[in-house]
Amino acid sequence: MSLFIEKYKPNNLNEVIHNRELIYLMGSILNNKENIPNILIYGPDGSGKQTILKLVLKELYDSSIINSKIETFEIKSKKINLNYNSSSYHIEIDMRLYKQWDKHIVDYFLKSIVYTKNIAHNIHKIIIILHADNLSKQSQYALRRIIEKTKFTARYIFTANSLSKIADPIRSRFQTLRLRAPNNNELSLILKDICNKEKLKLSKPALNKLLNDKPNGIINLKYTINLLQLSFINGKFKKHTYNYVNYMKKMLRYMDCKPSDLTVSRIDKIREHLYTLKIKQIESKNVIKYILSYFLNKVDITDIQKINICKKASELEHRMKNGNKDPLYIENMYYSIMNIIYNS
Repeated sequence: MSLFIEKYKPNNLNEVIHNRELIYLMGSILNNKENIPNILIYGPDGSGKQTILKLVLKELYDSSIINSKIETFEIKSKKINLNYNSSSYHIEIDMRLYKQWDKHIVDYFLKSIVYTKNIAHNIHKIIIILHADNLSKQSQYALRRIIEKTKFTARYIFTANSLSKIADPIRSRFQTLRLRAPNNNELSLILKDICNKEKLKLSKPALNKLLNDKPNGIINLKYTINLLQLSFINGKFKKHTYNYVNYMKKMLRYMDCKPSDLTVSRIDKIREHLYTLKIKQIESKNVIKYILSYFLNKVDITDIQKINICKKASELEHRMKNGNKDPLYIENMYYSIMNIIYNS
């Protein structure tokens, strides 16, 4: 059985329901193939950034943008193999997969490809960096210099969930475009269309359950379509609960204790859960939000304690962006919360 998210992915821009005004704007900006600007597309996770970008490029060039091949680049001195997508028009790499190697990707991989034009079509090389907000500030500043030196040979298209994580010198060199998440009406049309094609009966109460399930308070198209498929896994609708939510609830049972009850075995269990969530690629910000929500809703803590918890969590999350060991930062945040609740 194929995934709905892949099976019903739009094949052309006319099939995209949301962000119509931005699609038109992107088309006009990219209309001149020979001299397109650097573009930074940002918006919440699951808003369709990659899909819309590839469909726009497909209309400008051809379907080889969509049907690209996977190639491997080896950094021998660091024993790193990078997988990236490429066509005769573009090169694409996902920084979410190589966050810990971002400096090496900039120093070795990008420098090896961006200093020559696309000879086959006599145009600029199109370098697409997905999830560019996973680049460290150091790598972004190095990339800024490369962008300046390669203005005659390459053009860059970045996607990011958060614009605040992109350094100002990078942002000033890009045309920024914001993609919004679909609203309830647009998401309803998408879900109903999928159900009609799959001959699934989706009642209004069931539809509302899907629409109201927003992990971060914002509609995530990818999340909701996957949730729809999982809810019909047995033929009849039964709303699916993602296992990681239950897993985090179990982790909180170990976390919710007095410092005197925080034994070595309990700490080991907490660490085991944090690293398992990391391995399962659950975003650290979701884990932080879940932990914060739990402790901030406890009735026996004061408003001053809540403010101090939020300040500490914000500080640690900011520091976490420049590192690559998220579970350690989250564990540190947990100990800080315990200290604020029981020792202040």
